[in-house]
Amino acid sequence: MNVAPATPTLTSLRQLTVSYVRKRHINLDTGRATRLSCSPSLVLSGKWLEEAGFSTGTTVSVAVESGMLIIRSLPSKENR
Repeated sequence: MNVAPATPTLTSLRQLTVSYVRKRHINLDTGRATRLSCSPSLVLSGKWLEEAGFSTGTTVSVAVESGMLIIRSLPSKENR
């Protein structure tokens, strides 16, 4: 019997926007900013993270593939 994989429920899908963070590059001799650079940034926050098993302090691994990020929780040191 062929069973189709379960489709995710609407509550398991999130749409986020990649924004950016600015970083100041400081001259160590003068203590002044010499330039600014911008890097892409993605912020994940909300009670849904905890409901999905990502409570505060959880260590995660992030697999990076073309057009995809896969985030997995890692076993805590106490459970190893």
